Formats: sequence, structure tokens, C-alpha cells
Amino acid sequence: MLTWWEGQTCLRSGLALIPGQQVSGTRYISLFALVHANQGSGSQLFSRPRGENPLDGGAPFYDVYTCSDGRWMSVGCIEPQFFKTFIDRFIEGLGRDFPSEWRPSPETHTNREEWPKLRKFLVDGFRSNTRDHWAKIFHSKRPIMDTACWPVL
Repeated sequence: MLTWWEGQTCLRSGLALIPGQQVSGTRYISLFALVHANQGSGSQLFSRPRGENPLDGGAPFYDVYTCSDGRWMSVGCIEPQFFKTFIDRFIEGLGRDFPSEWRPSPETHTNREEWPKLRKFLVDGFRSNTRDHWAKIFHSKRPIMDTACWPVL
């Protein structure tokens, strides 16, 4: 009853009412990064400077890429088995004529020294075709969840 009354009061006064569940949910989601950013936690997820960690844009296998039509594909294959499936289908989607002197292997996933090459390969590869082409490549075979790659709608 009090929540309803508070909502009515905010509506009449023009103030925005943010439900407690939204605040709690936001706090919960941000807690993950805060806990792992603590240097004493021993976490490898956020142990490097911002932008160099697997989940903050440092890993090329956890990012969003622009396609030739200006639309995007989201890649989130953190686990090795998903990365292998992703790379296999990605290379298949490029075709034989894609110009590249280097091709990633499943071992590229854990080799940070190869990540700059992998990022360039993915950037160039996604730009070689449309988002709908890539969505078809990643979602035409089962199981589609194993690629961890989705079109951004």
C-alpha cells in the first residue's frame, strides 16, 4: 500500500520512482566486477588494467564486431569448447578466398600474445560480410548456443 501511495505521490509531483528491485539488481550485477577487481581476490578476470581483462574488452572473443552492412555481431565465447566451435564456424563462414596469412586455432583462446592477431582477424572477417550472413553461419547448425555468437538486433 505504501509503495502504491509513494508512486502516486511521485506521479503527481513529476518525480521518477525507481523500484527497489531495480536498485538491488543493479547493485548485484555490479558486485561481480567489484569483487573480481579486488587485487587480493586472486581473480584472473580483472587483474590487469582496464581494457586488458577478458571481460572488459581486452579479450577478442568477448566483444562486439561491426559487419559490412554496419550492423553488429556479439561474441562471448569465454569457455574453450565454445571458442573452438565459434572459430570453426567463423572460418567456414569466411570461405577459402578470405585473404589472411594467419588463421586462429583453438589454442589461440588462452594465448594472450596471439590476441592482437585474433582481434584483427575477427574485425576483418566480420567486415567481410553482412550481419545476416553471420547470423545464418552461426545459427543454421545445432546446437546454436555452442557458438556464443549472436546478432545485435
